[in-house]
Amino acid sequence: MDRTPRVVVGVCGTLGGLAALRHGVREAEQRGAVLVPLTAWEPTRQDGLRPLSEEDLRWSARPATAGSDRH
Repeated sequence: MDRTPRVVVGVCGTLGGLAALRHGVREAEQRGAVLVPLTAWEPTRQDGLRPLSEEDLRWSARPATAGSDRH
């Protein structure tokens, strides 16, 4: 398991998001950590996404194995 310290910052396209990112940069530098900026949104059908099906949920619940692929 990777034990590299991280500073995770949620960012968006606002001035507040930019301020959070700048603060995260300073924190990461002070702690000798890696900065991990994240953006999240709630996808819509216009994004080309669809709700998860029962098959998707069953597949995602399977234990991961090296080299495994869904296809």
